[in-house]
Amino acid sequence: MIRVCGENPHAPGRIALVLDALDRLYLPVCAARGLTLDQRWVSPPMAVPGLPNTLRLLGRDASYPEN
Repeated sequence: MIRVCGENPHAPGRIALVLDALDRLYLPVCAARGLTLDQRWVSPPMAVPGLPNTLRLLGRDASYPEN
């Protein structure tokens, strides 16, 4: 199994749109390829006017055998 970690900064006020697109568009495609999202974090954890949000994702690809 391979662990995948990603960090993406997003413009102020856009995090709700990004999370919606992640759930609706990206995750189904990943699941079809055998990828799983284990956790996601947003920092700061809510939209704060004028401040960007950082989205961190932790997932795995189970198609690779463990050592």
